[in-house]
Amino acid sequence: MRQKLSRDDPDQDGVPQSMVAVMTHLQRLRAAAGDRVGAVATMSAALMSGESVGAVARAAGIPVAESYTVVALGIAGESLRRIPVQAESESGAARLARVQDAVYAVCGEQALPLLGVHGGTVLVPVGEHGDLPPELAPQLSRAAHAPVVAVAVPAEAPGIPRATVVAHELLEIIHRLHYPPRLYRFRELSLEYQLTRPGPATEYLQTVIERIAAHPDLLETLRLHIDNGFQRQTTARLLKIHCNTVDYRLRRIRELTGLDPNWPSGLWYLQSALIVYGYHCAELAAPRIRNRSATQERM
Repeated sequence: MRQKLSRDDPDQDGVPQSMVAVMTHLQRLRAAAGDRVGAVATMSAALMSGESVGAVARAAGIPVAESYTVVALGIAGESLRRIPVQAESESGAARLARVQDAVYAVCGEQALPLLGVHGGTVLVPVGEHGDLPPELAPQLSRAAHAPVVAVAVPAEAPGIPRATVVAHELLEIIHRLHYPPRLYRFRELSLEYQLTRPGPATEYLQTVIERIAAHPDLLETLRLHIDNGFQRQTTARLLKIHCNTVDYRLRRIRELTGLDPNWPSGLWYLQSALIVYGYHCAELAAPRIRNRSATQERM
């Protein structure tokens, strides 16, 4: 019995596959010549996948820069909202249009956004507006009526595909560790990125926190002690306990983990272990926004 040809067969209607590719390319060029939004989306997708964009760029009159800042955007979900949200009946297309307009207003008309209602990626030519302004995330948040997290990773044009992957991996790290919504740069998250890569060191650090995970009071004391810059009095006030109780809990952490939170070397390992544990156990943790301490900001 002869099998019927599907619409995806390369020789359907007698058209060679090579001709299909040429026709598709011509359709892209025609779209680029008459539709800037479509051309921008095509260029963004092509640059992120490592394809050539010269013909589309010329047809649309969009210059191709030598280097870009790859910006991964995440529009926060209901659990992280801190800005009044419009009615749920609001069109996703309307929100997308506002966010896209805000991208151009902040990043310049040569930016190449590829966005959906939950976020996406923006390629910003280096030198268009200098460094990305810190108000990028707040302005996009106002446009989206929800908090927006942005992660910026610099890359030359050939390196955009890899930079895009890294930027969205960093976005996932921010989400799992419940960092507050704002603009982050790779240098601010390089420690978290390295610690969350798989390997024997990561496995060891995760076991360190597992030794105190059964004691929520110890875990929360350690987190707060690190978050507030290792100030025991501040930790005691936030937990509404006596300073001596903080000292006792820190001693218990040392006894259970073998790492002393009162010494820089022990504290460094414990802080790293918290990052690993928070990343891999994000689905078990209650959603909450944490302030990154000054120590974390400098790393």
